Amino acid sequence: MTRRRVSCPQVTQQLWDAIKNIRGQRQVPTAERIQKFMLKEFGVSEEEVTRQLNHCVRDGLIEITKRTISKGNYIGSEQEGYKLPLLSLKPDDFDWYCFDCHRAGDVICCSRPNCLRVYHLACISSTDLPEGAFVCHVCKMCEVTPDKFQMKKSKLNRLLGYTLQKLKSKYPLTLKDQRLPPPNKNVLAGSDMNLTLMEDKIDQHRYKLLEEFHVDALNIVHNMVIYNGVDSAVADIARQMLRDCIQDLQEIKQCVDCYKQSHGDKKKLWFCKPCRKPHELVYAKQFGFPYWPAKVIKVEDDQYDVRFFGAQHLRAMIPKAHIRPISVNIHTLQGKRSSAWNKACEELKRHQELLEKARIATNNFTKFVESSSSSDSDSDMASAKDTRHGKSKEASDSNDIESSAREKKQFTRSTSKKETSTSPENDFKVSTKGKNKDGGKIGQRASQRVMNKSEETIVSSSSQEPITRSVSVQTSRAEVTAEESQELVQKAERIAELEKELQVQLNASKMLEVELNKTRVILERMRSDHEDELSEINNKHVMNISEIKKKQWCYNCETEAIYHCCWNTAYCSVECQQAHWQSEHKRVCRRKR
Repeated sequence: MTRRRVSCPQVTQQLWDAIKNIRGQRQVPTAERIQKFMLKEFGVSEEEVTRQLNHCVRDGLIEITKRTISKGNYIGSEQEGYKLPLLSLKPDDFDWYCFDCHRAGDVICCSRPNCLRVYHLACISSTDLPEGAFVCHVCKMCEVTPDKFQMKKSKLNRLLGYTLQKLKSKYPLTLKDQRLPPPNKNVLAGSDMNLTLMEDKIDQHRYKLLEEFHVDALNIVHNMVIYNGVDSAVADIARQMLRDCIQDLQEIKQCVDCYKQSHGDKKKLWFCKPCRKPHELVYAKQFGFPYWPAKVIKVEDDQYDVRFFGAQHLRAMIPKAHIRPISVNIHTLQGKRSSAWNKACEELKRHQELLEKARIATNNFTKFVESSSSSDSDSDMASAKDTRHGKSKEASDSNDIESSAREKKQFTRSTSKKETSTSPENDFKVSTKGKNKDGGKIGQRASQRVMNKSEETIVSSSSQEPITRSVSVQTSRAEVTAEESQELVQKAERIAELEKELQVQLNASKMLEVELNKTRVILERMRSDHEDELSEINNKHVMNISEIKKKQWCYNCETEAIYHCCWNTAYCSVECQQAHWQSEHKRVCRRKR
């Protein structure tokens, strides 16, 4: 335990300002002058100024000077004053103030090399209390362990660049370049840190872990509190910046792809692009809105952090009771279908298509391996290439099935018996005709290919609805036409229902507009009547005052007077005149006798 400082950093800076101001007036900064200045400018009492002056002298932040008076009534006597140190202090091996509470006192230093942080014993948690050499929690946080979030250095610094640009655009210049000029540099803060220096570190790819970026944000808060005080507005801004920084780092840990796509160069369908670890898809209901398709970012204590499909891709915390699986029938969800809702569903459908392609191309998302030398764009191109390859493979398999079906048909023309082989497990239908051996082998090969293909198309995400395919379906033209006509009738009925709902909404809006106009007219009429009534009351009030001023009032009982006595005295009756005359008026009456 060492006592590195005992003075308060905020009062120290105020004392420096007092000394500079007094010396600027060509006076000696004595204790009396400093006390007067501090009381007038900062409201610090004389006792506190004296105590802090002694602490600053003890810490070497202020020096005592003695000089002989050369003129005036006290010629030849010594006068004690104060001045700032001539030279700035050299950089010390450790910080001057506790990294947790940012105050002076008895502190313990971290034993790790290149760590400047010191702590009060009361500020250290019970799990970090040292048994031997003390290691602070910040150094433990920056240790590289297998369970830590790690990624390629260039990609990590690129993501942190997005975070830094967001912080720089949101917070003022105070946090971007906060440095004290000499001789204050290296006197209060152990190390300089601001958003500009963090940007330089990102450009040089010096960050290896997300925790290192977090530590630099903590250093900014520490410096801001020391420079400006715990309760200052700048310190509050710094603490808010730290909270935003931690939030962004948590988002990076949760899903790198989501963070990169949402903060990088956004393309048209950036939200539809699937992540390496697919998110659960749900319908979430926010207060005042219908059930809306969304991605689940994380789940904490039955609270779902979701991001909605649609135009703005907003995020919200939704309770579990307002969450429905994506496989639910949308007709059972209550709520109106607006154009924004339809657009969100189209985006969801596009995301599911890309998700299925990525699943096939990556063998259930097991081939997502980052290249050690390629950039993110290269990885995107490789992913697209794999997707195209999977698509061509699927097309070739379907062509083989169709060709086998044609061969099988040629073999079975002369036969009259028909056998149908159905795969109910995957909803695939394969028809076989005749009992020709070659035809049977071909049909068996075709059905085997279909079975293998169906196994590949099992949905890997709980948010994807099962896919049904039909192979070699033989249906008469009349049945197809009947089905198509039935679908057209259903669509027409649906369109008619939508038009009817739209007409009802339009009528309701027109009625609402009519009622609104009526209410507006009534309100204007009431406002006009109110103003007229106020004007009439004001006029009556003025007239009443004028009439009252023209009357005389009894000096004794303050009713209307009829008997005049002298220049400012009148009475309503003889009794009031006699009562007032006996009490006081006979001594001051000015009436000529």
